[in-house]
Amino acid sequence: MKQKLGIDIGRGYVKGHTEYMNIVMDCMFKSVVAQGREIDFTDYIKEGIEPIFITSRGDFNFKERFVGVVAETDGELVIANSADDKTTEVVQQLLLAAMDKLTIVNSENKAEVEIMLGVPNRAFKKSTLDAVQAMYKGKEVTIINHIDETEKVIKISDIAIFRESDAALWYEMNQNNPHNGKNNVMVNIGFETSEIAFYDEHLKFIDLKSKSEPYGHNEVLKFVEKKLENQEIYKTLAQIDNLDKYTDFKEIGYKNFSDKLDQLVASRIGNLSEVNLYLCGGIAKKLTTKTKFNIVDDPQRITSKGLFLIATRKFR
Repeated sequence: MKQKLGIDIGRGYVKGHTEYMNIVMDCMFKSVVAQGREIDFTDYIKEGIEPIFITSRGDFNFKERFVGVVAETDGELVIANSADDKTTEVVQQLLLAAMDKLTIVNSENKAEVEIMLGVPNRAFKKSTLDAVQAMYKGKEVTIINHIDETEKVIKISDIAIFRESDAALWYEMNQNNPHNGKNNVMVNIGFETSEIAFYDEHLKFIDLKSKSEPYGHNEVLKFVEKKLENQEIYKTLAQIDNLDKYTDFKEIGYKNFSDKLDQLVASRIGNLSEVNLYLCGGIAKKLTTKTKFNIVDDPQRITSKGLFLIATRKFR
């Protein structure tokens, strides 16, 4: 039986989920890749960070690559995922890393997978699906994990795309459907954009009311960056995000973002008593909105869980 994977490759993080042979597996790491080399990973492991150091050959050939935090801090030629395009070389490397984390191989170290890949609402169209399938469907790759000293031969038997907000809502409704006849709204906060997605009581997407807004978690980090520059402290957005510092500035940034989200919801949705209003995304639990959202469980990884759920229905 082919293993099904739900993978959400965002600009901030990669999230993945699978359930196979009674084993549930998740992964989450930063959407950053870099040229890798042999180093001592002891400090990462002590801090509870799983470093990623892989090589691939076959239909995807990449020499030694760091992925995630280790790429950000110890890599050379560091590149972060900065586009919605799911076929770039950066995304290819991130996808391979997620596959290595999630895939269970047989006694011959081989596996076949079917992948449901998340895309923003604006990218959910046939041209995106065609490009993704042309890049990945039917391809086979050998992934060498230099830390675990393992090798996996993985064939991507099939791949499809699904709206990220749809996937998150599908998972929430599968777990906690109120069955109250109301429309449903999922607000999904990403790194650079926030998706406001409307659905009717039968979970049919309402395109006219749905919208992508051009701001996300990075707005908070940019606010902190400016405050630090006024003090002649210069940090990248990634450094600000990683460091357990500047909490006063971050709290103000989250408060500003919360106020802006309140205004947006009020202008876009109207009578909130007529909808089931949900919130997900990595910073969902850090916000202090006046709007009464239903914050989903595991808000940062719910999209990948929903993508897996959709995969079980798409791929039979």
